[in-house]
Amino acid sequence: RKTAMAVLLIGCSAFSFLMGFTAHAEEVKERYRKGDSLQVETGLSDGFSTMSFTCLDADYEGGYLFVSDEVIPYSLSTRYAAIENDYGVSDVRSWLNQYFADTLSVAKELLPVHLPETGDSISDRVFCLSIDEVKNPSYKEIVRKTWTPARGMRYYWTRSERENTTNQAYLVQYNGHIASSRVSLSEAGIRPAFVLAKETPDLSQDKIW
Repeated sequence: RKTAMAVLLIGCSAFSFLMGFTAHAEEVKERYRKGDSLQVETGLSDGFSTMSFTCLDADYEGGYLFVSDEVIPYSLSTRYAAIENDYGVSDVRSWLNQYFADTLSVAKELLPVHLPETGDSISDRVFCLSIDEVKNPSYKEIVRKTWTPARGMRYYWTRSERENTTNQAYLVQYNGHIASSRVSLSEAGIRPAFVLAKETPDLSQDKIW
């Protein structure tokens, strides 16, 4: 009888542990859902000191993909580049990772991800979306929504170069249409994206900015 009771207690304990583990896993997984909004403090000025970001994907490279609701104008950020459309060595990539990322209130939660367009082993903490992501039907409602244009933010850059060119990259217009332009265009701003880790990431093996 005592043996049966012990077995029952062990079974109940194991069941409770598994249920607790499952509940915890679900809680972590459901931290954010697609469409959730996140207010982030930044180091910018002129109305951009606090920016709203929307969750695009709850399972992106092991984390939650967020993109800003607003386009940061050229005057507060940087142009894509001077003449070359290689995102890996672009001014916009440097600005996002060497300045903007460190100013964010969620900086410690950023999950560095490797972007195939860069051609190097460096992981990015903040980045521009790719043209494929902009065209993704499940992202379209958010990434191609219209906005009121202003100088320096009539378009926002993607990280994808236009094929068969050396000085043009793809961008999204204020009406949601996709186009391309010379990377020196000053009428285009930046719509930053980042990935928040689901758990505290181990960065010991990653080369980051």
